Amino acid sequence: MRIQTIKKVLIYVLIAMVVLFCILYGLIIYNGSSSLPQPSDCIIVLGCMLWDGKPSPMLARRLDKAVQLYDAGYGRYIIVSGGQGPEETMAEAEAMETYLVNKGVPRDAIIKESRAGNTLENIQYSRNLMDNLGFDDAVVVTTDYHLYRAMVTADSMGMNYSGAPADMVGGPFLRLKYHIRETIALFSYIFRLAFA
Repeated sequence: MRIQTIKKVLIYVLIAMVVLFCILYGLIIYNGSSSLPQPSDCIIVLGCMLWDGKPSPMLARRLDKAVQLYDAGYGRYIIVSGGQGPEETMAEAEAMETYLVNKGVPRDAIIKESRAGNTLENIQYSRNLMDNLGFDDAVVVTTDYHLYRAMVTADSMGMNYSGAPADMVGGPFLRLKYHIRETIALFSYIFRLAFA
């Protein structure tokens, strides 16, 4: 009898996890395709790995999106957030600043946050900069599959924000891989936030 009860509980837990996985996957897809930016005090670009000291293709897409938003008047300043990874020769924010300047963004419109090593720190440290500078709201820019996690983080910190997804690099199979991986990461991420 006890074994049957344990089996039932395990089945219910498994079903609940599958349902939650599907819900999170749907939220990632939805927010990555439907989020619309709003005019704000600043634009925050979340970092991503560098290739030989330069933005990777995925990070370049994020920065290009930020340039589009800046040129369209969605923010007067761009906060570039990213520290130095273990295999990187400089902080991501440094390379991001150089990329934006080469794209025509004035250097005095770029604010560097060079300590963050993950999504939580990207948002937290950028939020601290916003508070210090008197900024009330921001457009958060990251790759489409990553946007929902950034939004969950911003919500948990009470940030006034809108989201702007940057298109992902790669074909449908790579996209599927990243979305599945992000869903798994988001599952554990929300669990940690809930019990932090």
